[in-house]
Amino acid sequence: MGGRALFNFSKAEKSQGITGQEADLTRTDGIWAWFWPGRSENGSPGLPDHRPFYSRFLSDDLGRLYVIRFKPITEKDVKTSDIDVFSKDGYYLYRMTWPFVPHLIMGGHLYEVRQDEDAA
Repeated sequence: MGGRALFNFSKAEKSQGITGQEADLTRTDGIWAWFWPGRSENGSPGLPDHRPFYSRFLSDDLGRLYVIRFKPITEKDVKTSDIDVFSKDGYYLYRMTWPFVPHLIMGGHLYEVRQDEDAA
């Protein structure tokens, strides 16, 4: 498959290594446990040296790009998320902290999906 880049953006940032605690939790409670349960470290793909910078992207109706920063597994009880915001031209604007990650950003509003566990 081929293609061409339509948009580039970047932000200078130092990579962060994966701690021993993060690696252990990933193997027991994280993606390792989901996709490779019961396998030894030799039977599963290894962990990278550094954690990813982001977990997903969103955009709004004005073309801004919202980069949802990766949250380490050691922070799974933290309810807020850090978001880096880029202009539609790819320039870094600022970082925000939100109490949730929206499913949609439109008209200056954040939309999320909530489910009442008691009603489900």
